[in-house]
Amino acid sequence: MPAIFIGGHSLGAARAGQYAWSRVTRGLPVDGVYQCGCPRPGNAILQTALADVPVWRSIKNAQPSPAHQLDHDLVTDVPFNISLLDEAYIQQAPFELIGEVPASDDPWGMLRFHHIQTAGDGQQRRGGAGTGR
Repeated sequence: MPAIFIGGHSLGAARAGQYAWSRVTRGLPVDGVYQCGCPRPGNAILQTALADVPVWRSIKNAQPSPAHQLDHDLVTDVPFNISLLDEAYIQQAPFELIGEVPASDDPWGMLRFHHIQTAGDGQQRRGGAGTGR
């Protein structure tokens, strides 16, 4: 049987995690999930169901310095947790930070760290290897 890897960027990354959950709960194989710039797609139930997926890469473009707190992919912060609603959205795996700086003239403004090409460039500079799970 061929290997089943599921991947996506942005909303597609969130859906990749949800599709992996759908396959796992039906007893179908998932050999890996690759997410790039993923919003928080679920809660601890989803995380537990996917704990045995052998390869999980979740990429976030961010600057490591506290002085640059807003210099990161803002999409990875949504949806926001609202304690009054007792919601607990989480990422399914720890992020791999790539620290790729977008072009200074990038027209996307606050979302300039969310480009799939920028994330790909950062991964290539790091040698493409990730921590996985």
